[in-house]
Amino acid sequence: MRKISKSVREILEDDKRMEKCEVCGNSQVQWHHVAQFRGRQIDEAWAIAPACLKHHDQAHKEEIRELFEWNMLQRMTGEDMAKYPRDWKVLINYLSKKAIQNNW
Repeated sequence: MRKISKSVREILEDDKRMEKCEVCGNSQVQWHHVAQFRGRQIDEAWAIAPACLKHHDQAHKEEIRELFEWNMLQRMTGEDMAKYPRDWKVLINYLSKKAIQNNW
């Protein structure tokens, strides 16, 4: 598990979206690294999700992981996608369908 850098932590602390769990809205959150690149967690604000202890522990479960990924994609820019190349369009298309099904 990688620590969040001081500069990213400062961004997260100033972002109101990072004050509540993305799954249940609980205000006691930990920050969860959502994405990896080349086997390492991405230490960028868009790649970190606020999660209560319960949902942080469940982040490996498909339904929780996909919700975190969907929200992460909403925060990403084209520059972020270029910096960490992968087939983002496939993930976006897949999670767009899940978002509709699950009313995210």
